[in-house]
Amino acid sequence: MSTKRGFVETDTCPSDCTPYTTYQEAHNALQALKHTSHAGILEHAERALLTVSAQHLPSAIRQIGVRLATIACAHPEPNSASIAASLVRALKDADPSIRCEIYASLITLHEIKSQFHTFLSPEVTNALGQCVRTDVNHSQHHLRSAAVACLQIVGGNNGVRRFTDDAHPKVRQTALSVIQRQQMVGKELGAEMYGECVAATLDDAEQVRMIAVSLVWAIGSQYAKHVSLHNLRLLDDAFIKVCDMVNDSSMLVRQRACLILGRFRR
Repeated sequence: MSTKRGFVETDTCPSDCTPYTTYQEAHNALQALKHTSHAGILEHAERALLTVSAQHLPSAIRQIGVRLATIACAHPEPNSASIAASLVRALKDADPSIRCEIYASLITLHEIKSQFHTFLSPEVTNALGQCVRTDVNHSQHHLRSAAVACLQIVGGNNGVRRFTDDAHPKVRQTALSVIQRQQMVGKELGAEMYGECVAATLDDAEQVRMIAVSLVWAIGSQYAKHVSLHNLRLLDDAFIKVCDMVNDSSMLVRQRACLILGRFRR
């Protein structure tokens, strides 16, 4: 008979599971997990979640615990919903480094599990949303960036745009990356975003400009006949902007611009 003990529903996971207590032990488990049997995966998942919640352990060990739980969740055997819900619950009392790791893991699961959003109950989704909406305003840019990436899971896509002009380039990059992913999966971004993306092509950060030039082309192509502020078709305006990026100070941005120029069609 299956029982639910602590975190994971299991038939075979022993009742005396303990958290990983050393970095080497957790790291070895991480390396061995890909070759582990069904019963072993369940035990690793249980121990990983206990490790994440063990406040007395160093952050480095708990971060590996998050990664172990993520790998177990991605496996077809364990109860993915239960593991993901446990990671969300662990957010409440976790320090910023652990919260960053959990957010990154949830994004990974969101990307590899096509129906990930259906795994989380409304209560868990609401709890995640509360944490995310608090952390997008955190003073530490690493946590702010990780939380912005998670807005797409909790239905906060419309709120991503305000972070494209965040004070830190990593947050700006993450916000534009989320917008780019939306565009790649077929979401209409709206012609009004064109101006924001053009402004981002002038950003000081290379990675921000890399994404921005791609979005300028994508939005310009999608709304080709719209008129820009310069009284040009949006597609023509986008072509001019991408041509300007061929002279960017970064070789990588110049390469990206040249590749995009080959996509334009009259």
